Amino acid sequence: PDIETIVGKALEKETGRRYGTAAEFAGDIGRFLTSQPILARPPSAVSQKKKLVARHRVPAAMAGVLLLALVGFVAGMSVLYVRAVRAEAETSRQAETATRALDFMTGMFEVSDPSEARGNVVTARSVLDAGARRIDLDLADQPVVQATLMGTMGEVYYNLGLYRESGRLLESALANRRALLGDDHLDTLAAVQRLAQLYEDQGRLDDAERLLDDALDRAERVDGPDGRATINLRAQLAGVYDDQGRLDEAEAAHTAAVAAAREHLGAEDHDTLSMVSDLAAHYNETGRMDEAESLMVEILRIRRERLGPDHPETLRCINNLALIYQFQGRYDPAEELFLEV
Repeated sequence: PDIETIVGKALEKETGRRYGTAAEFAGDIGRFLTSQPILARPPSAVSQKKKLVARHRVPAAMAGVLLLALVGFVAGMSVLYVRAVRAEAETSRQAETATRALDFMTGMFEVSDPSEARGNVVTARSVLDAGARRIDLDLADQPVVQATLMGTMGEVYYNLGLYRESGRLLESALANRRALLGDDHLDTLAAVQRLAQLYEDQGRLDDAERLLDDALDRAERVDGPDGRATINLRAQLAGVYDDQGRLDEAEAAHTAAVAAAREHLGAEDHDTLSMVSDLAAHYNETGRMDEAESLMVEILRIRRERLGPDHPETLRCINNLALIYQFQGRYDPAEELFLEV
């Protein structure tokens, strides 16, 4: 009501909000009595809220804290919900990938069925080749499954020493990963590592270095400087430096990778032991055979305990230690280890 507005303006605590003179006050009263529009205006909503807060400071502060807590709770729950939805989608995708991969692998071995082979000799190589021919056609509508199996089969070819066949699959797997997941995804970086290892063994050292340099920069952003992917890439790049004859850079990279792996992955982690073995090989190549021997003896002890005497990694360690003894001129213990292998 206008009369309350007039009285409220007259009683305002702030000078600037009150009537400037008695005449202005009287004028508004006169306009009210003659049903004319008054000059005074009700205080704004903001002004009223300020007054309310000023009168009730403690309850207002508590209400503010509760409001902030409520907003924080809602925001936190929203983030958790989004993460849960993403995790569920990823789990579903992985389950579908595993199912399709299993179906494909099962189909690969149909060639070994007598009704399919029809008397022909079936070898593991023929099964693998048949699967490699089918992978482009049968999985064209499932690019994630296709990329996964390309990487797996590419590794099998690599381990068989069939580098040409391996290269075709590993390059395709990397291209698919980049298209599907982007250059910075950890699965893409793992595909880079596999292809770079093949290039290194083929003597394509510049190509391997280029791939690893780029992947290392990305891994440091995605996985952090102390993540497993980053440490592994750093160690792999050290091996390329060794092959290029850049021995000082190689030693610095090997040492940094081993230190990070021991701290963040554990002294007996599989990747850590592989990096220590690479450092021992570097020491051996640069004439620091006592240091190489010390590292290799420790690695071999752990490999024997954890993997057993006949595991390929254990045999590789025995062979490497035998080579160190041979370079030291200690032929009897070297011969003993070579015979064991």
